[in-house]
Amino acid sequence: MVVSGGASSLALGTGAFTSVSADRDISVNVAGDNSAFLRMTPVVHEIEESDPATVYETDGGQLTVDVTQGDASGVNVNATTWIGTPNFRDQSGWVDEDDDNIDWINDHSFTPRAAFAIENRGTQEYELSFEYEFAGNPGPGDSAIEFHIYDGAAPEFGDDFPRVYKPTLTGSDPVTVPAGDGDGSFGLGKRIFASIKIDTTEGSVDDDLSGTLTITAEVAD
Repeated sequence: MVVSGGASSLALGTGAFTSVSADRDISVNVAGDNSAFLRMTPVVHEIEESDPATVYETDGGQLTVDVTQGDASGVNVNATTWIGTPNFRDQSGWVDEDDDNIDWINDHSFTPRAAFAIENRGTQEYELSFEYEFAGNPGPGDSAIEFHIYDGAAPEFGDDFPRVYKPTLTGSDPVTVPAGDGDGSFGLGKRIFASIKIDTTEGSVDDDLSGTLTITAEVAD
């Protein structure tokens, strides 16, 4: 993960989020700055150990998604694999605060079984943007990786929750979470979540989904 900005933004750290699909392997790594201002945390691993991908934080502040299981080195070809819940529009994809041991800065009732979360722990509002750039050769082929980005409002609040930020991130066209104090903004104490979908149903073992997810936080005007 890269958290950065220009002259009008706050630089919070650098790193890389990488996903690789080759020879039936997928590995996803996130390196970030677990700072006091913008905190990135694993979610699934904090909630339950039984998810197909284990998300954990290393001593250096790096988040890693590990999809190896038994003798398998990664996800299968001709399959759809989710890292985090595919059911973020359904209450079954969320856990009650009593089953959530993550030290969020603000009170909450529910947390989704997402892959990871970004929390605004600072004193300012930020515009948050997500952009993914493929780096592999020959490239993704007929396989696909998607980042589904949404906020922390549980489905129990109605059909419009959680708020899902559009479009689903599959490439370099960014997804933006606006600054401000509106319900859909990245305001103070806000939690933004991401679940990751890896679709190899039309792909092959030669497809390469490697690349970098850049997350940019810019201070609101």
